[in-house]
Amino acid sequence: TGQFDESECEMPTSGLAMQYVFNYSFRQTFYDVDFLKGITYPYRGFATSHVQEFGTRANPIKLDSSTSIAQMFSNCYYLREAHLANTSSVTSINTCFSANYTLRVITGLDASAVTNTTNAFLNCRSLSKLEMTGMAQAFTIANCLFSREGIVEVFNGLASGVSSKTITVSGNP
Repeated sequence: TGQFDESECEMPTSGLAMQYVFNYSFRQTFYDVDFLKGITYPYRGFATSHVQEFGTRANPIKLDSSTSIAQMFSNCYYLREAHLANTSSVTSINTCFSANYTLRVITGLDASAVTNTTNAFLNCRSLSKLEMTGMAQAFTIANCLFSREGIVEVFNGLASGVSSKTITVSGNP
């Protein structure tokens, strides 16, 4: 059926890297909030997959152990929503959501430890809601679908007391 039943797997609880595991997968949803427990580096874990929904607002996917989510969802052309939780240890979101053309919503991104934002939201043409807190680095949400209110929401979630960082918002309606 092309579907993977994560209930059939028992994941170790610490120190794991998950590289390319669901690359090119036809699985469309991931709802098990603890599925990535113990994964420190889910590099390209879902890249180029057909995932459409990653968690829900009420039940976001926990990334308790992750220190980098670089390229985790790159080229996920079908991803519409990503609901994350416990991302306070993440230091890199480098190209995490790059080329996610249909991605509309990202919630739960605690970016207080992030130091690398290179192309995190590049070509996210449909992105209109980004619930992100604590970001203290320069980043771009250019050429997305943010309304004025959506951009204000992003700015309201930024870390306080930061100067000399650029947030690029050009090309939004």
